[in-house]
Amino acid sequence: MTDSRIAELQQEVARLRQICDLQERERQLIGYELHDGLMQHLAGAKMLAESLSTPNVGPAETLNSIVAALGTALAEGRKLIGDLRPTWIAEQGLIAALQTLIDEQAGRGATQLKFEQFVQFERLAPLLEASLYRIVQEALNNIRRHSRAAQASVLLVQMGKKLVLDIRDNGVGFDPSQPTPNHFGLEGIRLRAQLFDGWTTISSQPGQGTQIIVELPIAAESRPPGAGTELR
Repeated sequence: MTDSRIAELQQEVARLRQICDLQERERQLIGYELHDGLMQHLAGAKMLAESLSTPNVGPAETLNSIVAALGTALAEGRKLIGDLRPTWIAEQGLIAALQTLIDEQAGRGATQLKFEQFVQFERLAPLLEASLYRIVQEALNNIRRHSRAAQASVLLVQMGKKLVLDIRDNGVGFDPSQPTPNHFGLEGIRLRAQLFDGWTTISSQPGQGTQIIVELPIAAESRPPGAGTELR
């Protein structure tokens, strides 16, 4: 076996490991969402149902509360299914799907979100569209969970055969030289960009907010990572 073939195999193994790591992280995220959302609502409905056997508890009022809790749990379950398989990307296109995502995220927290796009494409390759969607979703989840930002923005610009995605917030920021478990989502963003031979630049300082810039070639196929991440 030639040295070049050995190098190709090593690259492929590294790529597969990165994909496995990314999938494992996404499974962890699903677990967090289930625990913090759906399971909490179901647990509340169960406690309310158990209280029906308690004397002096109004059955009608309790039943109404149970119905409300189950309705919230059902909505949360549907949202999780939508996050796992956002069919509206195929139905509406990437830009409409991103707008829907940002509107939905804006309703879940105190952060004001702004979305702007300057693109000429109508549709992209399905895998590239899905990856861009996941990158924005990951960044917004980080902002909602950790940044305590009052404002955040998402900007998507097409520059010839390249897409530039700029996501920034005015939150608490962090020191990129000191990795923290609270920012493991950034690794997922970096890996997604690498799979399309793209670049990720992460700029942050404590108290100064965070900016994530992702550059992706439009015509790229999924390939072994050949680019990297710049932190500053």
